[in-house]
Amino acid sequence: MRTSARRQAIKVDPELQRQLDQRAAGAGPVEAVFTLRQEKTTKRAASPGHIEAAVRRLLRRVEAQVGEAPQDFNVFRNLGAFVVVAPARFVSVLAAQVEIATATANRQPRSMIIPPRGKRPSTSPS
Repeated sequence: MRTSARRQAIKVDPELQRQLDQRAAGAGPVEAVFTLRQEKTTKRAASPGHIEAAVRRLLRRVEAQVGEAPQDFNVFRNLGAFVVVAPARFVSVLAAQVEIATATANRQPRSMIIPPRGKRPSTSPS
């Protein structure tokens, strides 16, 4: 019950959920970007060193729970975010952790840029 309630509390990208469902049988890794939840006790942003340490602790904890390690990860220390390449089960358990604010698929099926509608490029010289 706690896991399902926790999943509702974070924002999980629909594309990430689709990829997790598709790869649940172990058909390759999932790439996901996570943002950390900011501590409510302080108004200041966490230091880059604190972010790095928190992510490493979090990944070790999930590894102990799942029994598998991520294939790769990178911490965006100044953004309070990180990217993980790991089996679907690892990513799913990681997304359910209390420290996670958002979980997004690193690979999206289409461009994130919204094309303009009804606009034509200017042909006049500037």
